[in-house]
Amino acid sequence: MAVAVISAAGWLLYFRWKDRARPEPPWTMVAAVAGGAVAILLSLLGYAFATAAGAETSWDLLQSGIVPAMKGALQVGAVEEASKLLAVLPIALGSSHFDEVFDGIVYAACSALGFATAEMWWLLSHGDFDLLIALGKAVTGPISHALLAAPWGLGLSLTILKKKRLALPIGLAISIVAHGGYDLLLARPDLPPVVSAVVVLAIWVWFLWYSPRLARLAPVARAP
Repeated sequence: MAVAVISAAGWLLYFRWKDRARPEPPWTMVAAVAGGAVAILLSLLGYAFATAAGAETSWDLLQSGIVPAMKGALQVGAVEEASKLLAVLPIALGSSHFDEVFDGIVYAACSALGFATAEMWWLLSHGDFDLLIALGKAVTGPISHALLAAPWGLGLSLTILKKKRLALPIGLAISIVAHGGYDLLLARPDLPPVVSAVVVLAIWVWFLWYSPRLARLAPVARAP
């Protein structure tokens, strides 16, 4: 758990460094992290509703036939990415500090880092993990969640600041598919775990290429 917290804190500093030209106030970033941690409860509620509706999702399902496994993976992506989004929506809508296109990715990362840390606590307290597997999850979980949330973070900024109404639904859909694809590839017993890392690596390459352009964009004046 300590490794997970240290990993999340390190990646939080990384995203703040990427936003160093006009950094966000620390308290708003902390609020987004806390919101992401609380969002784990939203995801548990979402899974409960899915189970009640007959759409139960489990790791065994992701290892079953390809069609039910794909369906289950998309359900995981939808529940968890929507939960992370709801955690930062109040900041995006109500804070005057949310005034740059790059801010959406920063706050999405903050929410995801809080979510990943809370998820790690939940997994460790409700499961029995091999030490190496637990350490692997603790190290890679925070940055994986942060990068998977980046598409809807960008979409959130474009929708609120640039009035592009389809940007958020499109960004959220990309995050859901990427998250589901990552979990599906990770769960398949016939594939090595490293294959799933390709999904996160692809988003990271896009982020490294595109984030400098976003960081140079001028702030957008928010209407009262």
